[in-house]
Amino acid sequence: MDAASLNLSVKFWIPHLKEASWVAIGQAATAIGGLLAIKVSTNVLGPAEFGRFAAALAIAGLGQVCFFGPVSQAALRFLSMAKERHILGSYRILLLKFYLIGIVAVILCWLASIFAGFNHTLLVPIVLIALYTLASGLQMILLAVINAARLRKWVAGLQVTDAFLKPALILAIALLADRSASSVMSAYIITTLVIVSVLLGVLASLWSRDQNLALPSDGRSTYTNLAGQMASFTWLFVLFGVLGAVGSHGERLLLINFVSWEDVGTYALMTQLALAPNVMLTSVINQFYLPLIYQSDPSGSKKLGRSYQYYLLFSIIGVFAVAVFVATFGRWIIPLFSSTAFLGHEHLLWFLALSAGIFNLGQQLVLPGMLENRLSIYVPSKLLHSLGLLCLAFLLTPTWGVTGMAVASVVSATVYTLGVICANAYLARSAAVPT
Repeated sequence: MDAASLNLSVKFWIPHLKEASWVAIGQAATAIGGLLAIKVSTNVLGPAEFGRFAAALAIAGLGQVCFFGPVSQAALRFLSMAKERHILGSYRILLLKFYLIGIVAVILCWLASIFAGFNHTLLVPIVLIALYTLASGLQMILLAVINAARLRKWVAGLQVTDAFLKPALILAIALLADRSASSVMSAYIITTLVIVSVLLGVLASLWSRDQNLALPSDGRSTYTNLAGQMASFTWLFVLFGVLGAVGSHGERLLLINFVSWEDVGTYALMTQLALAPNVMLTSVINQFYLPLIYQSDPSGSKKLGRSYQYYLLFSIIGVFAVAVFVATFGRWIIPLFSSTAFLGHEHLLWFLALSAGIFNLGQQLVLPGMLENRLSIYVPSKLLHSLGLLCLAFLLTPTWGVTGMAVASVVSATVYTLGVICANAYLARSAAVPT
């Protein structure tokens, strides 16, 4: 099928409706489970302890954004290419090598944090944060592989399991142990390890069947070629992750320097409530659409057409509808998914919902560069996003507190999305110039 104009007729879309329904079920369960986990965690911990837990999650999130997320993007992007070229063995070895690099990086960061005495600031054991980073990173990679293989039922089933097991374990551990950020982090680790165990079993069965059907490859040269492509793709995403780390997970860590733990917890809660529906929307769209694009054009040599226009239209309508809904009903949403102890700054949901929507729209707009393996054109946008947030945070937060951080968030997200639009215009112009 031509990636430039995926057939939008009934003949094309009806066979995919079942896939889309499984994607929707999985993402709906993820969103509901995430909100349940927030409700349970906030009631178990309270604002101050939830602030410490949110800061610990932000540190783990840095590892996901800066390395394991990029590896999962490569896993999603190159499975179809590896199957087409009969080099799934090389694909598996490369993913394993990338994950081992991630393990080394996490261990080095853990040791550095011990020497820096970071435990005394956060009051959550660094070893728990490191374990969760490694476990959730492996989960991201393995889920990306089975999603790329379009095993929609398995993905949805595991998302449902993760969604409801996590809040149940938080309650159980809180009752059996103590009500602390460390206990809730332990529940997250156990849930992730359960999901990873199932994923490994699914992939072992899948790859065993593929091995029996595999044709001989071209050997070392094919492996080297795939390794080069996956490495360049991954390291560009790593660069994006590092440049965008402040924007994606740094807000809570920056706030530690200026406001109380109670305000950190309240801001973290509102950020999650603003992000959850946006992430669900974009995940449903991407989880369905991207594997179709990658399978229809594994080499990424063709241009996007009408399907991409629909992709952007659904994204734009969705993110702004979500922003208006969350901001309008914020005064009722916060106590519904947490407790009245977190009220006091609900007016900031307008800023945070807009920031989440605008930023996610920018993330959707990088698809043209992804397909052409020219992600480097988005580096300036990522850099502007992080630098803008960092500068505005240090300028506004000491005086305005969490309000200053919310303003910094929406302004930097707008700068990022405008930068991506400019980069896409440059990409289109350069493609139109004859060589």
